[in-house]
Amino acid sequence: MMLYTGQTIDSKFTLDALLGQSEFGDLYLSHSTDQQDSPLALKIIDVNLISSRLDSIIRFRNEIEKLETLSSPHLANTISTGKWQDTYYIAREYYPGKTLFDTIQKRRKQQLGNFSIDESVRIVLRITRGLSDLHQQGILYHNLKPQNVLLVNDQIDKIRLLDAGLAHIKNYSRLFTACDDLSLLAYISPEKTGLLRRNAGPSSDLYSLGILFFELLTGKLPFQGKTPEKIIHQHLAVLPPHPSELNPHVPHVLDQILLKLLSKEPDSRYQSTAGLIEDLEKFLAAPTHESFLIGQNDLASPYNFHIKSIGREEDLRELKNQYQLLLEEKKSRLAFISARSGMGKTKILIEFAEILLLRFDSSFTFPATEASRSLPYAAFAALLKEKLSRLELAVLKKQVSTFFRETPPLLIHIFPF
Repeated sequence: MMLYTGQTIDSKFTLDALLGQSEFGDLYLSHSTDQQDSPLALKIIDVNLISSRLDSIIRFRNEIEKLETLSSPHLANTISTGKWQDTYYIAREYYPGKTLFDTIQKRRKQQLGNFSIDESVRIVLRITRGLSDLHQQGILYHNLKPQNVLLVNDQIDKIRLLDAGLAHIKNYSRLFTACDDLSLLAYISPEKTGLLRRNAGPSSDLYSLGILFFELLTGKLPFQGKTPEKIIHQHLAVLPPHPSELNPHVPHVLDQILLKLLSKEPDSRYQSTAGLIEDLEKFLAAPTHESFLIGQNDLASPYNFHIKSIGREEDLRELKNQYQLLLEEKKSRLAFISARSGMGKTKILIEFAEILLLRFDSSFTFPATEASRSLPYAAFAALLKEKLSRLELAVLKKQVSTFFRETPPLLIHIFPF
């Protein structure tokens, strides 16, 4: 797509100058056609990068709609979005300044060294507040890295997160083979690799933040490699070094915070931005940076483990009774399990699935999340994928073709052959 200065986009915006290019497309300094004195940044999404998956497009649209109503002092807030020709555009607030990536590169070139310990913590604290604003709206950032952190007027105390809401629209089919995606893989969480049977949640963003935090404190990434496979392997199986091993000035308590952020197991990380914000503020408030017990007011409290076991045997026994009645009566039965988050509902279902497996029966599960609530057919799509993944693809295609004569478009979107 050829774009040029002075071009009008969707009869609403005029392109003034190219600001830069990113993995999602070109960014232009622009202005509204009816407010020429108010500069804004206009992102034109590269049509070649747009995912063809229906669920990705729907998630993108849903999150962009939420972002249009969100006003945060920690984000480059979205002003307007739309579809233009074969792609999408996003108009957001414009702020002068450099990205954290460019700032780090400049400091290295000028041999200024890493940011100080306190500067690094202040940067991460402001990024965490931006993530908090997104998470409160049910939006995961998914793409946190230095290139998406803007230092307004080059000041570390004025930070805005860029490109929120764009992660779902990109086609990641070449994630494990394209060398130009190595920068993305450096900050990806284990569950975002797609190799774990876990959905990404808020702790996925916090893992990426931990990678960035580690880089600020030490000047190096905790996981490095020349191929996507090597980087992914380290995210999944290699423990990160203590930051203090690379920078002896890093206090012990920051070692603890970093290792918690970079835990391979999502449940072992900070479960909320609130818990991390409190620990970072506590660190900055102590002049001598003495150690303290971290994560005390994180949403996942130390008592969750004990709460999960209360009443579990009785619930599991009732599920087995209902299943036995199903076998005897040969009639469908419906069972509901209700409890607050963290009370062990998933654990009960896992144990019940193991019982079914021993009897050579099958079970399929779908974890309902805030993000999936507004996605049409989300549960059906997930269950269908799991069912079909257990079948031979060639046999499946033949059966589908025979039954439908031609594969229906909706089925292709849900499970592309």
